Amino acid sequence: MIKHITENNCFGCFACESICPKSAIKIDSKTGFYKPDVDSSLCIECGLCLNICPKEQNEKNGIDNQVAYAIKHKEKSVLNESTSGGAFSSIANRVIEMNGVVYGCITSRNEVRHTRTESDYSEMRGSKYVQSNLSDIHNQIANDLKNGRMVLFTGTPCQCSSMKKFVKQKNLPEDMLLLVDFICHGTPSPKIFSDYISYCESKAEKNIKKHLFRPKINGWTKHTEANVLTDGTVDYQSYESQMYKSIFHSHLAMNETCFSCPFASVERVSDVTMADFWGVQKSHPEFFDNRGLSFALANTKKGRDFVLGCMDIDITEVSVDDVDQPQLHRPCSKPDGYEKFWSVYNKRGFSYVVKKYYHGGWLYRKLSDLYHKLKIRKNHE
Repeated sequence: MIKHITENNCFGCFACESICPKSAIKIDSKTGFYKPDVDSSLCIECGLCLNICPKEQNEKNGIDNQVAYAIKHKEKSVLNESTSGGAFSSIANRVIEMNGVVYGCITSRNEVRHTRTESDYSEMRGSKYVQSNLSDIHNQIANDLKNGRMVLFTGTPCQCSSMKKFVKQKNLPEDMLLLVDFICHGTPSPKIFSDYISYCESKAEKNIKKHLFRPKINGWTKHTEANVLTDGTVDYQSYESQMYKSIFHSHLAMNETCFSCPFASVERVSDVTMADFWGVQKSHPEFFDNRGLSFALANTKKGRDFVLGCMDIDITEVSVDDVDQPQLHRPCSKPDGYEKFWSVYNKRGFSYVVKKYYHGGWLYRKLSDLYHKLKIRKNHE
């Protein structure tokens, strides 16, 4: 049992740590990803960790009652701060109006973590392409449900699966929990993300407050990233500011478990699934808006009722086949050289693999910086 829970098949959802009655399981990121470290002297072989693990049997919702929607938030400010069409903000706002609480991801300098709010969820908006830290989140949600609070939990499909199992295992009111996942491409290493932030700080010679994974600086369809420095500067033009985008799209920094993800399917474990509505130009060109558009898939009656009860969005029913999201049907592909990349990274460190794999060499960086300086000077003339 101990061997099974510590094998290289972990999603890093923190559920096993939360459910263990003897505190025998601790989650750490020594391997580059959040994984369990089991103290065999404390383990009583109760099996609770296996029962709650997303890798085991999952109860997915059927597809017969699924309804798909195109969603766009009516408030321009919300739309601008969202990665796609603001579907999350609308659902979160409705839960808070019901005296509920919202759990979602925020970025704090070099870490992405889940947190809880009863009011301001603005930091939870937007995609975060990093495996998130869920330390103590399961227990906080348990307390809220025990106190009769409506709870919205947003996360990856595997995180939603573990939360669903946790609530059921604890005999908590499942009807008070609204699960919202997204079409996930995989979760990159939190260690590599932390190294990336440190690398950018060394090049900028300034501290970074947070990283923006897809701000709409150049519109919704352009994947532009940005580093927000502690002095208020927003860097989206340097080569370093766009480097993490290359890391994400290469799949080399992904959790290996993601390449065999059982949740990359139209059958979902959540109440609502969200995503960018890629492909809308072909299926519904009249809906296209470069400020962003969400695709939302209501998987349960509870999810459908919540979506349709949101009054601050423009919403239209569409077909599941209208959205161009490959990971709604299959996991992302494992790239060639994945094992070699991690071997090199573990031996030589981030600065070395950046130069080897992501063209972060000295000459490229200097030429890139010179180009942007000349561009800025020209714009001021």
